[in-house]
Amino acid sequence: GSDCDLEGLDAFSVKGIPLVQIGTGRPRNGIVRIAMDQEFGLKTLVAYLQKLGHRDIGYIGDDTPPDLRREEIVRKIITNRNLTIRPNALVRVPTHDIETGYEAMYRLLNQCGELLPTAVIAADDVIAQGALRALFERQIHVPTDLSLAGIDDIPSARMTIPALTTLRQPI
Repeated sequence: GSDCDLEGLDAFSVKGIPLVQIGTGRPRNGIVRIAMDQEFGLKTLVAYLQKLGHRDIGYIGDDTPPDLRREEIVRKIITNRNLTIRPNALVRVPTHDIETGYEAMYRLLNQCGELLPTAVIAADDVIAQGALRALFERQIHVPTDLSLAGIDDIPSARMTIPALTTLRQPI
């Protein structure tokens, strides 16, 4: 997987055992890496949100290397498309789980006050699911009041109410 500790795998690669890493991360000799073209996918997601009329977009994620890479790509794309991502609509939390998404969305809502972005991109679907719960508790309707999009298209994304808009990562 992305950014896992690969030190223990050296014993396999020196013996010629084929290894494949799925996701982004630091390249290593003897390990083939297969990853989604994140920039292409995120351009597609931002273009979709822009087509729906969104110009002020927020982002929530955590401090892990994969999420920081996605954040950097999203910020670049939004800037290049002449859209807005305000500093108070960009939230980074230290851990990664569903509670992280909940906490991140609450922080974004509190930081933005009355002037919410019209759409928020979550670093992945797990974070988006937690964010969806925070929006529900604050009685902010998705997608009527604020659009929310995740990344990965995990199976449970279809089970949320409303179903989560998500960028499919073809694993």
